This record gives sequence, structure tokens and C-alpha cells, in this order.
Amino acid sequence: MQYEDQRFRSNYTRGNTDMAAAEDDEIDLTDGASFPEEPLCLEITDFDAKSVSFKWKAPLSDGGNPINGYFLQYHEIKGNDTEWTSGEKIKPTKFPNGTLNDLISGTRYEFRVLAQNRVGLGPPSEVTIPLLVRAQKSPPEISRKAVPESKSVKVNQQFVIEIPVHGVPEPDITCGVYTIKANNIHGEDLVEFIVDIYGPPSSPKGPLNISEITKKKTCFLQWSFPEDDGGRTISNFEVEKMDVTKGENSWLLCGSPKGLSYRVTNMVEGHKYKFLVRTVNSSGFESAELYSSEDILAKNPYDPPSTPTKPKVMDWGENWADLEWIPPQEDGGTEILEYFVEVRNTCKRNWIQGVVTKSTSCQISSNSGLISPGNDYQFRVAAKNKGGEISEFSSPSSTIKAEVRFIKPKINRDILIAEKNIHAGQTLRLEIEVTSAPLAKVTWYYPNGSEVCQLQEGPKINSGIDEYGLANFVN
Repeated sequence: MQYEDQRFRSNYTRGNTDMAAAEDDEIDLTDGASFPEEPLCLEITDFDAKSVSFKWKAPLSDGGNPINGYFLQYHEIKGNDTEWTSGEKIKPTKFPNGTLNDLISGTRYEFRVLAQNRVGLGPPSEVTIPLLVRAQKSPPEISRKAVPESKSVKVNQQFVIEIPVHGVPEPDITCGVYTIKANNIHGEDLVEFIVDIYGPPSSPKGPLNISEITKKKTCFLQWSFPEDDGGRTISNFEVEKMDVTKGENSWLLCGSPKGLSYRVTNMVEGHKYKFLVRTVNSSGFESAELYSSEDILAKNPYDPPSTPTKPKVMDWGENWADLEWIPPQEDGGTEILEYFVEVRNTCKRNWIQGVVTKSTSCQISSNSGLISPGNDYQFRVAAKNKGGEISEFSSPSSTIKAEVRFIKPKINRDILIAEKNIHAGQTLRLEIEVTSAPLAKVTWYYPNGSEVCQLQEGPKINSGIDEYGLANFVN
């Protein structure tokens, strides 16, 4: 029985998002379907002042159901803003592609894409490297206001001039033009040369935020863009994790994302972990590390809810039943998402998967095929919270018999004798058949209207809707 219950739980495990499905959409969770995996190789193919075009590859797995659409999402890089905005749904093609429009020129964005099947929206792709959305054609322009006409500098004093340069595509900038001039009474010589200075970038800007720690042994890391790129474009970041139980020599490279976030996988449940991230620029220079401020425990932050009360059968018939129950006293740290109702024929040991509902009441409908006339049934219920944790099942409900419960009494007149002659003092035995639900009270009367006292209640038929009334008359 415990194995069957665990299998039931896995059948109803779902992800926490589906932007395309309505709150009350019904999804059949019994056919083994699951969410699609993340799309692959998201690439920016073109952009201008207000739009960006992309191409990508379909997920390795569609979750057992065909992909019915993709959603491109964008995120503005500013402060601690973590909100992602979705574009219109994109129809799937052999070579998936799409465009995001109405972006703000001069704004730096990150992008990602998600696949959807009929079960819902899968996890996002790897985030693109940040892109400054702007027109692709503009000549170089140097801000001459920042160039001083002259500057007196002491020997060994550092002199820095910051000069803004604009242009699309990004202009090649040469800097550090030095002049060496030598002169004496016989003349002078002058040489100019360019010094192009580059080096390691600065560390990613903290803090290193850790969120979405789940029982699937994953967590989500986020950081901010470094203040200095070391004179070269940022090519990627490197993320490492360390199992605290194994010590400082256990740092392991997790991935090299181009964006400002990364989902770490393959953690061991119950172990503590540290994380770091470093910047890498196109020259191959690496920054110093940005470390997580504290260890995290690889476990679901939410507990299973407590058990709901056993369901109460409010009404029923020969092939349906109305149930109600009281929610769990403890929700496990996050709100209750839905309830799972199971049905059992008392002649059998196994519980059958029944209804999934967000309410604390439901009807096992006549077209579900779960209840058959003439059988006895029990019901039980379990709760699932938004953390994906499922409670133990409640105690079984009271047993009900699946039968018609309300029938107006009807006397079978076909077996009645219109007239019968007997001798004086002879006992008269009459028998009738009454159909009703619940069982009707049968009363006999003499012709003068007085009630017959010697009334025998006949045998009750197994269906519970028929009874015989027997009476002896002595004259």
C-alpha cells in the first residue's frame, strides 16, 4: 500500500509556473506527460534601436508531448531588479526563431527562451550575454568636452582622462598615445607610440544571491555586472560550488554562463554548499572571486502539509458522491495548491486515483467510472502545497453503498387479489410488494378503517429498495 501511495504522489508532481494556462484549466496527469526541457543555443541574430531577433534549438526532450509554443523573455539590468517580461507566444518551427519588439533604446538587457507543451511551461534556456539595445549604424563620436586643452602634472603623478566614445558598431578605440621628445642645441627628435592597456576584469558585483533551493537538488544564483571589464569585452562568467563536507579542495566548476545568473544542479540532498563566481574577458583574464556570504543546505525549504480531515460524504447516488473536508492545520510553509482524492471499493485493497481539485469539496461524477451501483466505497484525501510537498492521506471516510436513495413508495398491484372468499374463522393471508427508498412503512387496514395489528414485516431484498408486507386476518 505504501508503494502505491508513493507512486500516486509522483504522478501528481508539477512545476510551479505555467503562464499560458488558466487557473482552472484541467490537465490530465495520468498519462506520464511532463514539462519540456529548456531550449538550447539561444543566439542573438540581429538588433536595432527597439527590437532584437533570436534563433535557438528545440529542447532535447519535449516531455512526452509536442512543443506547442515558445516564449522569449527579457530582463532589464538595473539594480536588484529580477523581473522577467514575456513576449508573444511563438509558434514552433523546424528552426525556432523569434523577435522581441518595443524595447527601450539605450537599455542593457538579458534574454532567455522557454518551451511549452500541453502540460505547461518548461525551464528557461541559458541567459544570453547582456546586450545594449541601440541602433546598429552610427559613426564614431568622441566627446571633446572631456579633453582638456592642457594639464600640468608633477613627476610620477598619475593622470587619468575619461573620454566618452559612442558609435554603432562599437568603434575600435586606440588610446595612450605617448610622445617622446628629445632636443639639444643641434636639434630635436620626436617619437609617438600607442599604449593599449588591458588586464583582468573586476569581480562580479555582489551580493551573490541564492534562491529557489528545491528538493530536486538545484538552486539559482544571481549577481551583477562587474564595474571594470579589464579593457576587453566580458566573454563569460565561471561558477563553482564546494561541498562543505569535503572541504576546501572540493571546489568544482559548475558552468560558464554568459549572463548574470545560473542554475546549479546535481547537489546532494542534506549537504551544505558554498558558491563562487568570477568574470572572464575576451583576453582570457579572470577576475578575483565573488563568494556566497553563507552556506546553503540542499533541501526543499518547505515541509509537507499536515493531513486534511477525513472527507465527509455529503450526498451520493448509485454512481456518484459529493465530498467535503477541512484543510490541513499546517501548510508546510507555503499555501496549499491542490488536493488529491482517492476512491476504494471496500471489496478491494487498492486505492484508485480520483479527482484533483483546488477546493475543499468535490464530486466524484457519474461519468468518471469510479463508482459502480451496488458496491460499497470509501474516500480519502491528501494536500499538496506550492513547494511541491504532499501530505499523508487522511483517514478513510465512512463507507457508503452506491445505490438509488430516494424512490417514492409504489405498491405492485399486479400481485393483488381483487376478491377472495374464506370460511368464517379461517385465517386470511395477504401479501404485497412495495418498492421505495428508503424502505417504506407498510400499514394494513380493515374495511372499517381500523388498523390491523397482527402485521408481519416481510423479508427485505438486498437492493434495499423493496419490501414485502404480510398480514394475517382472523374473522
